[in-house]
Amino acid sequence: RRKGRVPGQLPLPPPPGVINHDKAVLDKAAHAYSTPTSYQPAAASATSASVEQ
Repeated sequence: RRKGRVPGQLPLPPPPGVINHDKAVLDKAAHAYSTPTSYQPAAASATSASVEQ
């Protein structure tokens, strides 16, 4: 009898905290990336409004 890994055994998945942490980081990065673009339409409409005047 051998103790240890069985050949062909799948590695254990990371604990849920690690997955949640990675997801939070990705969500934060996605939010930070999408936030500037969400301000662009307002800035573009403000510039076009000032040009129209």
